[in-house]
Amino acid sequence: MNYQNKSIFYIPIQFSDYNKTVTCFNNDESWEKAKTPSPSYLLPYVTKIAKSPEYYQCFEKKNINASELYIYKNWLESQFNLHINPTLEKIRFSCFATNIAFLEYWFAFEDGDVVSDMLNFAYWFKRAKPKNEWLDQGTKSLFDYSLDIMPAGINMKMFFTSEKVFKYDCKCFHTVKVSGKYSQEELDDLLHRLSRNYNFSFASALDESEHDMIYKPYSYDIWCGSPDAMANVVLYEDKDRNLNFINGHKYDQILSDHHFMYLFLLNQRFSLLKYLSAVSENDTGSRKSLDNIIKESVKFKTTFSFRVVSDDLLYQSIYSKMYHILSLDQLIEDTLENEKQAEFELSKNKSRTEDNLSVLLLGLSFLSLFSALTDATSFFDRVNIQNNISTLISILCVLIIFLICCYKIFIDNK
Repeated sequence: MNYQNKSIFYIPIQFSDYNKTVTCFNNDESWEKAKTPSPSYLLPYVTKIAKSPEYYQCFEKKNINASELYIYKNWLESQFNLHINPTLEKIRFSCFATNIAFLEYWFAFEDGDVVSDMLNFAYWFKRAKPKNEWLDQGTKSLFDYSLDIMPAGINMKMFFTSEKVFKYDCKCFHTVKVSGKYSQEELDDLLHRLSRNYNFSFASALDESEHDMIYKPYSYDIWCGSPDAMANVVLYEDKDRNLNFINGHKYDQILSDHHFMYLFLLNQRFSLLKYLSAVSENDTGSRKSLDNIIKESVKFKTTFSFRVVSDDLLYQSIYSKMYHILSLDQLIEDTLENEKQAEFELSKNKSRTEDNLSVLLLGLSFLSLFSALTDATSFFDRVNIQNNISTLISILCVLIIFLICCYKIFIDNK
């Protein structure tokens, strides 16, 4: 397969039950199991996830009605004279057993001013709810279209909390092949805009941020990334001796290993965000609820969260850089800290409950003194001791026992 200019958009989705969601897609005739190539350069415990239906499944939409989705085409032409009409190749639903999924839109671009077209299209495509006057009659926004194509019976929601943050939650993976006749300054600007999804009308400073990645493993192969997107840029000449490799094996690697590796990273990020929200909302909740959250979190960290995913330097380098850019280390630390804090709050509640129970038991013990006093008096009456003396002895015995119990409670709580 020739190297293609492509933009893949990932819309994060949160659902309630993995098995039920998979069943709904299997039962819906408008979706089918996607034919996804297995990773070749990732370690076995990562490849296992890609191959096992227990952890991950991918479905593809049949009979896409692209005319409903090209909602910006006429508006872009009339407002900016932008003739952008990429091919919508496929729509996929990639779901993980973490109850996080990604609705993927795969667009292919023809050769030409491809970078400018990709960036302009990405900017407008990610606007979830455009103003009504922007829409042609009979077309839908990305937000509405994505909801409409979901199978019935799924308890799910888009991960974002408002329309304004949709463009930040919707991630991208660009692959683009361009001429090698760029100056270094032009190339730096191109890489920065691809990784940030900035179109060329956006004034952007080329600052070296810790949240940006530029990695050049070979003279013709450049990777860039940010929290918003990841991109692979191939520099080529018509007579480049690497062209056969670029159009063959390299692009196959991108569709199998790199694509799943990016999905794997995004799943970690949004799963951690989900657990952070769940723990923070449960800070005054029940012990059982927190235990369930922590149980899910532990399963996630042992099955879906890894720092090392490949023995190949290229893949591991890209993964490590994007791992840092997506702030996964900090999110894991925050999750652990929030779990500890929630545990601490629940332990305080448990301690207060135990204190109240101790007071109650002390009250019951005090009431039992009267019963013990009556029994002791009856006992001493049977041994021919004067009535007043037997009563006094009974009181002293019960009082001594009571004081010993109080002293023990005091020492235990000291």
